[in-house]
Amino acid sequence: MRMHFVARALSTAWPDLNDLSEHDVAAQAAPFRGGVNNWIVQTFLRLRQSLLAAGITPTIGEAFISGCVNLAHRDCLNRLLAPYHRSYVVGIRADRPPVHSCDREIVQNDLEPANARTHFLPFWPQAGLIARDPSRRSRLQRMA
Repeated sequence: MRMHFVARALSTAWPDLNDLSEHDVAAQAAPFRGGVNNWIVQTFLRLRQSLLAAGITPTIGEAFISGCVNLAHRDCLNRLLAPYHRSYVVGIRADRPPVHSCDREIVQNDLEPANARTHFLPFWPQAGLIARDPSRRSRLQRMA
């Protein structure tokens, strides 16, 4: 079985992608901004080893592949000439309007009523956030 992650401009935006691991998400937080980078690239890096251990081959590229599950952000599903009909597509809606060009849809907001093809999945924590000092408790010292 194969799971293919789809993102645009991988060769220019992520030339070292094959050398990165899950640990690089926190260590190199700056590139992990924006929906595609967080939902697709980060998910690929975080799940790659677990998918391999489960017998699923994870791949990532700029085009859809037939005969496997393709995971793509809504921004990458806006191309009208892409061959969606040849692929099983799981679309990541994020905080956008519904994605109709996919077989399943993942939403990061569970306020909308669920249906058979829509599934809620919380967003990854923002990469690079510094944890609040627990000794401050609820005290607000500075806002800006």
